[in-house]
Amino acid sequence: VEGLALPNERLEQKLQYYNTMTTWIQIDPLLRTFGLDRELLVQQHQQKLNNDNYDKISNKISDGIQALSHRLPTYVTLKNVKKRHSLGHEDVLPTLQYEKLWSDMTKLKELD
Repeated sequence: VEGLALPNERLEQKLQYYNTMTTWIQIDPLLRTFGLDRELLVQQHQQKLNNDNYDKISNKISDGIQALSHRLPTYVTLKNVKKRHSLGHEDVLPTLQYEKLWSDMTKLKELD
C-alpha cells in the first residue's frame, strides 16, 4: 500500500491506522469465483485439527486462488527506493514492484 499524501512523512507514522479501501462482499459468490465453498473451508479447518488430508484441501484452496489471480492484471512499477545506512548516507536502488489489486475483481462478471 502506498503511503498517504501528507505534508510531512512523520505525520503518517503518528497514525494508528488508516483505511485505503473498504469493500462489501458476499462470501458465497466470492468463494464460487475461487472454485471453493464454505464446506471446503470447514473441512480444511477440521482436518488441520485432525492432521487428516489437510494438504489435499489446502492445495485445492491455493489452486483456486492462483487460478483467479491469473485472470486479474498484474501491475509493475519501476521506482527508486532509498536505503538509509547511517547518518547522512543513503543509497538509491532501482526496484521493480509487482502487485495485484484485488479491487480489480469487481470487473469479473460472476461477482456482479
